[in-house]
Order: sequence, then structure tokens, then C-alpha cells
Amino acid sequence: MSHRLNSYIARLRTELMSVLMMAEPEVWEQVRNASPEAQIDALFKSSAIRRFICEHALGQAGYEKDGIVQRLRNGVLYQLERLSIDWDQNGYPANVLLFGRPLSNTDDAAAFLGRISDFVSVPAGIPISGPEILDLVK
Repeated sequence: MSHRLNSYIARLRTELMSVLMMAEPEVWEQVRNASPEAQIDALFKSSAIRRFICEHALGQAGYEKDGIVQRLRNGVLYQLERLSIDWDQNGYPANVLLFGRPLSNTDDAAAFLGRISDFVSVPAGIPISGPEILDLVK
């Protein structure tokens, strides 16, 4: 686990333990009275927590409802309506699909735009794909 991710989990440990209690009560029961270091390790190992962190990181990077993204190959701007995330068995994003509409016509119905790797978030200015999403947490 990267230092940045470890710091993020340590900072949000109390909130993430609440998420763990709801998502994986048996794991929460095992670590609720453990040391902070043991809790951080258990939180990182939880696929539900990794999903939560990935979704939060995507939002921080601008991949959220009404976020603005730019298609890499032609520079067209789009307003996001939603993401569709397929998760692997370890809680990492296997496939992230974007749905939205051209920024030039936000009255259009939302449609499939493509994979997240085909776009860059305008606020963040970086393309994202796969498990490296966890490296984006702040």
C-alpha cells in the first residue's frame, strides 16, 4: 500500500470503519477493538472499502455527475451523467464506463460515451484507468 493511501485510510479510519460495519460486519467485529494499524490493514484488505475509496477518488478527480471530461482523440467536451463500474473480485475497478452528453448540448439525453481511459477529466487534467485510481486519493 502506498504511503498516500495509508495516510488517507488513517485519516478516515473512523468513517471507513463505519462503512466496514455496514458492508462486512463480520470483518468489522474482528477488528473493531484492534490497534489502529491493524484496523488500517483490515480496511485496505476489504474489497468493499477499496470500492468506496475508488468511488471517492473518482469523484475527487472530477469523474462524477455533472463533471466535465474531454475525449482524448478529438478534444470534444462532455458533461457526465453517471459512471458504470465493473469490479474485479478484489474490489478494484475492472472496467469504468462513462455516460453523459456533449457539453455543447446539455439538453440531449445521456448516452454511452466510452471507457474512462478514452477521456481526461477537465478539472484533474489526467487520464485514469484501472487500479491506479487508488493512487489518486488525497
